[in-house]
Amino acid sequence: MPGQPSTTELTDPVVDLGELPPTARVVEIPIANDDVWMAIYLTPHPAVDRAIATRGWRVLPIERACRAGDIPFLVRLVGTRTCA
Repeated sequence: MPGQPSTTELTDPVVDLGELPPTARVVEIPIANDDVWMAIYLTPHPAVDRAIATRGWRVLPIERACRAGDIPFLVRLVGTRTCA
C-alpha cells in the first residue's frame, strides 16, 4: 500500500545517523516479562523524561560513527547513507 512502510522498514530501518538530532537517544521500554521495545527518543519531552525517571527505563547513547563491517550486507544493498 503506498505511503506505508514495508515490513523491512519496520524491522530493520536504515537511518542516516547524521540526520538524527544531537539529543536523540535509545530508550528501552519494558513491554512484557523481560522484553523491551527499543525506541529512538528524538525530542526531549517531560512526560517521557518522567517515565524514564520513575519507571527506570534504560537510556542508551546512539553511536554516531560506524565501521563498514558494522552494517549487515542486506542493509548495504538498500542504504548508502548509514555510514560515512
